[in-house]
Amino acid sequence: MIGSARAGLSQVSLYDVSLDDGAGVKATVARVTVPWAALWGGGTVWVETPFVQAPSFEALKRIRRSAASSNSGRGDAKSRAWPAVGVAHGRVLVGEEDSKVLWGEQIQAQLTPGHEAVVRVANLQGQLASLLGSRQTQIGGFGARHLLVSVPLDGLRPRGVPSLSVTDGFVQALPSLGLSGITGQVAPKRTDAKDTTARAFSLVFSGSYGGAREKLWNAAGEFELGQTWQQSQGTFGLRAERFTLDRIKDVLPPTVKAPERTSIDGGLGVRLANGVFEIKSNLDVVDLSLFHKALSSTPVENLSVSLRVDATLDPAARVLQVKQIEGSLRDLVGRLSGRVELAQGSYAFKDGRTWPWMPKINLVVDVPKLPCQKLLASFPKALVPRLSGFSLNGSFETHLESSIDYADLENVTLEGKVGIDGCKVQQVPVDVADLADADRPITHVVSVPPPWDEKSNEAQELVFVVGSDSEDFVPFAEVSPHLVNAFLTTEDSAFFKHRGFATREFRTALKRNLEDGRFKQGASSITMQTVKNLLLSQEKTLSRKLQELFLVWHLEQVLTKERIMELYLNAIEFGPRVYGIGPAAQHYFGKKAAELNPVEAAFFSSILPSPKRRYVHYCRGQVSPSWDKYVRRILGFMHKRGRLTDEELQSALETPLVFDTQARTMTEKQCLDWVSRVTANPKPEAEPPVEPEAAE
Repeated sequence: MIGSARAGLSQVSLYDVSLDDGAGVKATVARVTVPWAALWGGGTVWVETPFVQAPSFEALKRIRRSAASSNSGRGDAKSRAWPAVGVAHGRVLVGEEDSKVLWGEQIQAQLTPGHEAVVRVANLQGQLASLLGSRQTQIGGFGARHLLVSVPLDGLRPRGVPSLSVTDGFVQALPSLGLSGITGQVAPKRTDAKDTTARAFSLVFSGSYGGAREKLWNAAGEFELGQTWQQSQGTFGLRAERFTLDRIKDVLPPTVKAPERTSIDGGLGVRLANGVFEIKSNLDVVDLSLFHKALSSTPVENLSVSLRVDATLDPAARVLQVKQIEGSLRDLVGRLSGRVELAQGSYAFKDGRTWPWMPKINLVVDVPKLPCQKLLASFPKALVPRLSGFSLNGSFETHLESSIDYADLENVTLEGKVGIDGCKVQQVPVDVADLADADRPITHVVSVPPPWDEKSNEAQELVFVVGSDSEDFVPFAEVSPHLVNAFLTTEDSAFFKHRGFATREFRTALKRNLEDGRFKQGASSITMQTVKNLLLSQEKTLSRKLQELFLVWHLEQVLTKERIMELYLNAIEFGPRVYGIGPAAQHYFGKKAAELNPVEAAFFSSILPSPKRRYVHYCRGQVSPSWDKYVRRILGFMHKRGRLTDEELQSALETPLVFDTQARTMTEKQCLDWVSRVTANPKPEAEPPVEPEAAE
């Protein structure tokens, strides 16, 4: 559409020009000036203040394909006479204003057929994932304050490698990896000024990180493009000279403390040959101090780590071959090797998300032998505060292997050995040693909601004793065997066989997490839960997990299984302000723990790990029909695993589950309101799965 036009002796001017392809691509131009000489290929056509809009890159590609198709059979563009074209004050927008995929302004361009095309863009911004055609939303953006591109033309066709110059650019490849202040150029290596076929080029860039402007890294490389990707070759190097983090403190996350003490040094080398990238890199971080809730509840100081990578990447085959990734933390060294292939196909997760490929992963992890005391000393004290009183002899080493094929997740493998058994404990902290002494009381402090008749919602501390000094303590010999068997069925079937770690369930947990595409299920043994309850907090941090693994191993060396089960049953939560099996048996059923029948035992095992939320059954005075069915399923698995006889199962299935609510001081509504206040979701959740794999 043309708003108006004016013709003169030397040119024609078109005003308020608009274009619409009918499928979302639109453009407006304030003025187009066409000299009469353009009819025989002379002069310059000027396009002033154009604004091009497209919903996506695919829409632009469709226009290009359509144009190529419509020009077929119209003669060789090279043999024609074409006028030059100039563009002034242009803009381009791909996407919407509030969700820009690509944006550029102050676009100036000059296209001279048979010579050169030059484009200048200011304030360029874009989404890297959309440009690459990726669905991975964690891939961030790119942009530059100024971009200059020039390419020689053979007729209208680009020839050779374009020249590119960037000023103050940025690339956010990943949320935690951002390069900023990028300045440099890509320059073709031509034999002379008229050489338009050069396919070799060099690049030189420098920049910073995370939005900072100071130059902290330099990159250089040379490449030669072949007729195919496999025929191309070249080298690239990036060097980050050692610097302290205070030089980029304005863009550091608040988790980094004392940046002036932390130094970083690293480098990356890439070689391309036969279509395969060889990658070697190194990174050294010295005296890093962090405070992050996922790491530890206290700051972790003076952390020094190093990383070395040696790998190859074949983009055509979509294969990453890791020769070795080596990381070190003081004397502790870990090595990873293996292969990752993104095979053809697609994988659909249970929540509906999909991957446009079918990964195959084979990994090997090794920790070379080192003295156990050096292993312990390699971790900063803030990460392992409860281990500071341990003294070890012996040596430690590890070898693990895993094979994952998304086309066959049923056959996921996880094999190997963590060689902690080579360590011998020489000295133990007092509070840990107390667990081995059945006559020594253990004071347990937990955070609990306020009583139902208090209006405050602030948490309180409940202190109780786990040991023979407490009238609520129940020795293992006085616990109903049905209760023990119920917890074995739902929590840790191999408890009396393994040494603290339910290794058979690691594979099941890994398989389910892979199917879900996120970490959803762990493989926590009864010993691990005992350690969390009595020696550590419930916080979900790397610090707690590291200490938990060590303390589980130690307790399995010094405590009997019966003692661990005894501590576990006397410390776990069975409802709001209800801790230990003695008080729980009396509260729910008006019985001693020794008197619990199979149905009552199965109910207790069913309410973990959400005893507060599942307290609603007690509030109502009976379990819901679906929950009763779940309890009966647990009984069925107890029988299947030889933990109930035929007669006991038949009797249990005929026995109703009856709560003792005579001593309850609140009404059903008051009880339900209380649960609503102390939990995020007061309603009973869907029936949890009790599957054969978890009961073997």
